[in-house]
Amino acid sequence: MLGQVTVIGCGLIGGSVVKSLRANRGARRLCAIDRDDVLSKARPFLDEGVATGSREAADLVARSDLVVLAMPVGAIIRNLGWVLGAIGVDAVVTDTGSVKEPVLSAVRAKPRSARFVAGHPMAGRETGGFEASTPELFQGARWFLVPDARESKEPPDERAVDRVAALARAVGADPMVIDARAHDRAMAYVSHAPQLVASALYGVAARAGVLGEAGPGFRDVTRIAGGPSSMWRDIFDTNRREIASALADILEPLVLLRDQLNNGDEKGLEAAIRLLEEVQRAKGIGPGASSEGEPQP
Repeated sequence: MLGQVTVIGCGLIGGSVVKSLRANRGARRLCAIDRDDVLSKARPFLDEGVATGSREAADLVARSDLVVLAMPVGAIIRNLGWVLGAIGVDAVVTDTGSVKEPVLSAVRAKPRSARFVAGHPMAGRETGGFEASTPELFQGARWFLVPDARESKEPPDERAVDRVAALARAVGADPMVIDARAHDRAMAYVSHAPQLVASALYGVAARAGVLGEAGPGFRDVTRIAGGPSSMWRDIFDTNRREIASALADILEPLVLLRDQLNNGDEKGLEAAIRLLEEVQRAKGIGPGASSEGEPQP
């Protein structure tokens, strides 16, 4: 069991941490810091909750064994200073942001930076807020741990990494250590750029007036379209170069396909089929795989 855990930010991710730790009895004492209107919903799951910016917030952090910053990346960076300054000597701080290099760059200049272990659970939903949080959100998900590997920075204590790994396991996730640069590049391809692609596709279909004719395939592809603008603004801002690179790689075959299909020859059709077959091979499906029916487009 973890000691006293304080979650700062009770949205989808922070709220799910709270609900999961409560359901699994993963913390000796479970606390949170957020606005009063959010805390009013979270209090049934908490031992203690205090308002953001209150005098009690720093005291609560000082009494905590583990502090989880579950906020947009910009807010994480803004709150690192006072949180690290308030913690006890053996306490650990982690975060849940989906971009890691800017957070680690910010933490290096802070006091007790060796007590910080960057983290990122690979879990989410298309809707946010405490109401959308669930104790099962992290079941079977990867929880990335991103220690700062810069030689100029004192690395986190192994016990600090172990404590964040214990948090991941306590909520049903699988902790996995990854380099910050590799993490941010991967997220651009598998999360950040897909968010923009899905949103662009939904927006184009809406402007074309064909949403009423959409089937389950379209709904699957665009399920993540939209999303909380405050969270995504920070992600797009702090990971812009990696996202731009991923979008360029995504657009290159599509632009080529568009041009070939417009030419009216077989090259466009063959290129489209090769794209589908490449994905089948990547998925391990293959042309001869058995199927009980054709997928619904």
